Amino acid sequence: MFRKIMIVDDDFVTCELLEELLTPYGSCQIVENGFEALRAFHYAHAKNQPFDLITLDISMPDVDGNTVLEAIREWELAMEFQRDEREVKIIMVTAKTSMKDRLQSLRKGCEVYIAKPIRKELIEDALAELNIT
Repeated sequence: MFRKIMIVDDDFVTCELLEELLTPYGSCQIVENGFEALRAFHYAHAKNQPFDLITLDISMPDVDGNTVLEAIREWELAMEFQRDEREVKIIMVTAKTSMKDRLQSLRKGCEVYIAKPIRKELIEDALAELNIT
Protein backbone atom coordinates (compact mmCIF):
# COMPACT_ATOMS: atom_id res chain seq x y z
CA MET A 1 0.00 0.00 0.00
CA PHE A 2 1.36 3.43 -0.93
CA ARG A 3 1.82 5.63 2.10
CA LYS A 4 2.42 9.33 2.35
CA ILE A 5 4.59 10.42 5.28
CA MET A 6 5.41 13.89 6.61
CA ILE A 7 8.49 14.37 8.79
CA VAL A 8 8.38 17.57 10.86
CA ASP A 9 11.55 18.59 12.67
CA ASP A 10 13.82 21.62 12.68
CA ASP A 11 16.93 19.43 13.05
CA PHE A 12 18.45 18.38 9.71
CA VAL A 13 20.13 15.24 11.09
CA THR A 14 16.88 14.02 12.65
CA CYS A 15 15.02 14.59 9.38
CA GLU A 16 17.61 12.67 7.40
CA LEU A 17 17.57 9.74 9.83
CA LEU A 18 13.78 9.56 9.92
CA GLU A 19 13.62 9.76 6.13
CA GLU A 20 16.08 6.88 5.86
CA LEU A 21 14.09 4.77 8.33
CA LEU A 22 10.64 5.60 6.92
CA THR A 23 11.26 5.56 3.15
CA PRO A 24 10.71 1.77 2.98
CA TYR A 25 7.17 2.44 4.24
CA GLY A 26 6.21 5.25 1.89
CA SER A 27 7.02 8.54 0.24
CA CYS A 28 8.48 11.05 2.71
CA GLN A 29 8.12 14.82 2.72
CA ILE A 30 10.28 16.82 5.13
CA VAL A 31 9.15 20.13 6.59
CA GLU A 32 11.20 22.23 9.00
CA ASN A 33 8.60 23.83 11.24
CA GLY A 34 5.06 23.66 12.53
CA PHE A 35 3.70 26.37 10.26
CA GLU A 36 4.90 24.51 7.16
CA ALA A 37 3.52 21.25 8.57
CA LEU A 38 0.03 22.70 8.89
CA ARG A 39 0.24 24.18 5.43
CA ALA A 40 1.39 20.85 3.93
CA PHE A 41 -1.32 18.96 5.85
CA HIS A 42 -4.12 21.17 4.55
CA TYR A 43 -2.71 21.29 1.02
CA ALA A 44 -2.56 17.48 0.91
CA HIS A 45 -6.22 17.27 1.95
CA ALA A 46 -7.21 19.91 -0.59
CA LYS A 47 -5.59 17.74 -3.29
CA ASN A 48 -7.34 14.65 -1.85
CA GLN A 49 -3.92 13.11 -1.15
CA PRO A 50 -3.75 13.20 2.66
CA PHE A 51 -0.80 12.04 4.71
CA ASP A 52 -1.06 8.61 6.31
CA LEU A 53 1.63 9.28 8.92
CA ILE A 54 3.21 12.36 10.46
CA THR A 55 6.22 12.45 12.78
CA LEU A 56 6.32 15.61 14.89
CA ASP A 57 8.99 17.17 17.06
CA ILE A 58 7.63 19.18 19.99
CA SER A 59 10.31 21.87 20.25
CA MET A 60 10.32 23.90 17.06
CA PRO A 61 10.43 27.60 16.27
CA ASP A 62 7.18 29.39 15.43
CA VAL A 63 4.55 26.67 15.98
CA ASP A 64 5.48 23.79 18.33
CA GLY A 65 4.58 20.17 17.69
CA ASN A 66 1.83 19.96 20.29
CA THR A 67 0.11 22.97 18.75
CA VAL A 68 0.34 21.32 15.32
CA LEU A 69 -1.02 18.07 16.76
CA GLU A 70 -3.92 19.87 18.40
CA ALA A 71 -4.73 21.85 15.23
CA ILE A 72 -4.77 18.68 13.12
CA ARG A 73 -7.03 16.82 15.54
CA GLU A 74 -9.39 19.80 15.82
CA TRP A 75 -9.61 20.03 12.02
CA GLU A 76 -10.29 16.29 11.73
CA LEU A 77 -13.00 16.58 14.38
CA ALA A 78 -14.58 19.52 12.54
CA MET A 79 -14.51 17.43 9.36
CA GLU A 80 -16.19 14.63 11.33
CA PHE A 81 -13.28 12.24 10.94
CA GLN A 82 -13.36 9.30 13.32
CA ARG A 83 -10.46 7.27 14.66
CA ASP A 84 -10.34 5.17 11.53
CA GLU A 85 -8.39 4.97 8.31
CA ARG A 86 -9.15 8.58 7.36
CA GLU A 87 -7.41 10.06 10.41
CA VAL A 88 -3.67 10.61 10.10
CA LYS A 89 -1.45 8.63 12.46
CA ILE A 90 0.92 10.85 14.44
CA ILE A 91 4.15 9.87 16.16
CA MET A 92 5.81 12.43 18.41
CA VAL A 93 9.59 12.16 18.06
CA THR A 94 11.14 14.53 20.56
CA ALA A 95 13.93 15.21 23.03
CA LYS A 96 11.34 16.01 25.70
CA THR A 97 11.30 13.01 28.03
CA SER A 98 9.16 14.08 30.98
CA MET A 99 5.97 12.21 31.81
CA LYS A 100 4.14 15.56 31.65
CA ASP A 101 5.22 16.10 28.02
CA ARG A 102 4.38 12.51 27.10
CA LEU A 103 0.91 12.67 28.65
CA GLN A 104 0.18 16.07 27.09
CA SER A 105 0.95 14.76 23.59
CA LEU A 106 -1.01 11.56 24.09
CA ARG A 107 -4.02 13.50 25.39
CA LYS A 108 -3.88 15.80 22.36
CA GLY A 109 -4.07 12.79 20.07
CA CYS A 110 -0.72 11.32 19.12
CA GLU A 111 -0.67 7.54 18.88
CA VAL A 112 2.98 6.96 19.80
CA TYR A 113 5.57 9.01 21.69
CA ILE A 114 9.27 8.36 21.01
CA ALA A 115 12.03 10.08 22.97
CA LYS A 116 15.22 10.94 21.09
CA PRO A 117 17.77 9.66 20.32
CA ILE A 118 16.04 7.87 17.50
CA ARG A 119 16.78 4.21 17.12
CA LYS A 120 15.65 1.96 14.30
CA GLU A 121 13.94 -0.50 16.63
CA LEU A 122 11.87 2.29 18.25
CA ILE A 123 10.59 3.38 14.84
CA GLU A 124 9.89 -0.21 13.80
CA ASP A 125 8.00 -0.85 17.07
CA ALA A 126 5.95 2.33 16.57
CA LEU A 127 5.07 1.36 13.00
CA ALA A 128 4.09 -2.14 14.12
CA GLU A 129 1.87 -0.66 16.84
CA LEU A 130 0.17 1.44 14.15
CA ASN A 131 -0.14 -1.58 11.81
CA ILE A 132 2.14 0.05 9.26
CA THR A 133 4.27 -2.69 7.77
